[in-house]
Amino acid sequence: MASHERSKLQQAFEQVNNVDSPYALHGNAVFGNGMKDTGKVGRLRSLVMDEVKDLYFKAVTSFIVAATNADQKYYSWATVAFYYSIFYEQKIRLLLKHIMFVRTLKDESSSLYAFKMEKDEKPKRMSGPNNTDHKAVFHEWGKENNTVADEGEFGILSLPSSDRHLSIFEWYQKMRDIVHYKSATFIEDSVDEYWETFDKGKECGLVKLAKVITNETDIYQEKTIEFDKYKAIYSIPCFVLFKTVEEIKRYKFDNSITDKTLTSSQIKFITEKLNGLCPPGYNLQTLLDKIIF
Repeated sequence: MASHERSKLQQAFEQVNNVDSPYALHGNAVFGNGMKDTGKVGRLRSLVMDEVKDLYFKAVTSFIVAATNADQKYYSWATVAFYYSIFYEQKIRLLLKHIMFVRTLKDESSSLYAFKMEKDEKPKRMSGPNNTDHKAVFHEWGKENNTVADEGEFGILSLPSSDRHLSIFEWYQKMRDIVHYKSATFIEDSVDEYWETFDKGKECGLVKLAKVITNETDIYQEKTIEFDKYKAIYSIPCFVLFKTVEEIKRYKFDNSITDKTLTSSQIKFITEKLNGLCPPGYNLQTLLDKIIF
């Protein structure tokens, strides 16, 4: 975990606790006593939007990669890229609730902690399988929102009985793992059956996704839709992006933040990439208005 790899919030957490590395954090008093200084808490909160901006660009670019691959029928890669867009977005949504993650190092071992940026709060160690960045994010989101296996903000996700114990995020992680994307045994057509609904019809992939994000289709109805597995693979990533945008806007409004979430060069990059996916004559403006702000 070299210096340039640490997030701004990780580095700030180290600085307010008077250390200069994750190694020096190990055993720090804040883990036993909590953060007592409101000024230090405020310093961390002041960096939330910087972190959100970085993550949001990653989320949108991952989404574009997924849309590109889906349009070309490379569904395994689309699944992996959509998974990463969801991961970045869920991390954003936790940050907007002032929940960050801190990593400490000792010898060769690493420990991950969830920390709510409030006075007297103690970082909580993520144990067992949750001591990884991805598992920790989905675990904390479920706990923060009382998410149970099949229910939550997405209504009911209709899964095979063998998967009923999974949250929607765990299910999507399972889809990613089916692909074996880090392995030499990568399977290109491993999740094609889940994309059968997406593959039907004459509309290009981006148009279908845009209609979900901008709420121009009835593929989902918050709290009421029954997500069958053949729609979940692409409607869940759209809906998480939709919710993330709404929550960032609300946070900015509540905290009187007026600057753009994306830089001008990022906006240009996203616009050009999306325009390159558009069929002739399709008006992309509704989608751009939704995700660029």
